[in-house]
Amino acid sequence: MARVFSLAMKSVKLSSMSAVNRHRGEKGELWQPRFFDRALRTVSEYNEKFEYVRLNRASMRRTKRRAQRSKGGVERCLTHPSDGNRRRG
Repeated sequence: MARVFSLAMKSVKLSSMSAVNRHRGEKGELWQPRFFDRALRTVSEYNEKFEYVRLNRASMRRTKRRAQRSKGGVERCLTHPSDGNRRRG
């Protein structure tokens, strides 16, 4: 039974990776290597994992926004309006 489940998960991962990469126009891995697949056995366990993923996605978006703002701040510090795109340094 475990072997069947493992093969099914491998198939799901490969097909979803192909679909996501095709949609994004990218190549490469989507899933974590050697990630431990586990069946969710109860509704409360499902809800717990769903909430974990939701919070991680929100955290990732905040981190990206912070990085973009930080990069913009660095860019503003390195350029002067009268210099156009020339960097100071």
